[in-house]
Amino acid sequence: MSYPLERIGTMSDLQGTATVGLSELANTDLEGFLDLLSDRAFSEASYRAVGLDYRIIGHTADTVTLQVSAAADPLADQ
Repeated sequence: MSYPLERIGTMSDLQGTATVGLSELANTDLEGFLDLLSDRAFSEASYRAVGLDYRIIGHTADTVTLQVSAAADPLADQ
């Protein structure tokens, strides 16, 4: 069984990092979590992101930092 926080990134058009507070992780569902990652990792291009992959690259007592990658939807700009 694969858990969301163990997903491994793949080659993609968009790449970035996102830092998320543990309280944010506890207070959101999966769809909200993916939206949060996309917004933080890709800023203004987040609306183009499809098929997010992510992996933990660091943490503190209160946060998790993830490397995030996604394909860019070519139809999103139309």
